[in-house]
Amino acid sequence: MAHRTPQADPRHGRPGHPARGPLPGHPPAPLARPVTTARTRAVMGLRAIGQSHAEIAQALGIATRTVGKRLAAVYEALGIPPGESFALGVWWASSDERHRE
Repeated sequence: MAHRTPQADPRHGRPGHPARGPLPGHPPAPLARPVTTARTRAVMGLRAIGQSHAEIAQALGIATRTVGKRLAAVYEALGIPPGESFALGVWWASSDERHRE
């Protein structure tokens, strides 16, 4: 019986250890169903151009807390840790969700 050498997982770097999420700098894998609603896409679009939660809320006529909840739902659906706005931005920039109606 031949001895097999465990292969290194590029997401962890050590042989025989499980992966820990997507590769750094790469967006999460595409999801089978849409992550966003029309209102969430409006929130994401304004956030992408740098508007604050208060500015987004005022522009869309919704509560500031609603803006945060909509963004939190996207973070959760994608498995991105809360506050990782760069990762969320990478997903948004490369996602077909931006073009949904």
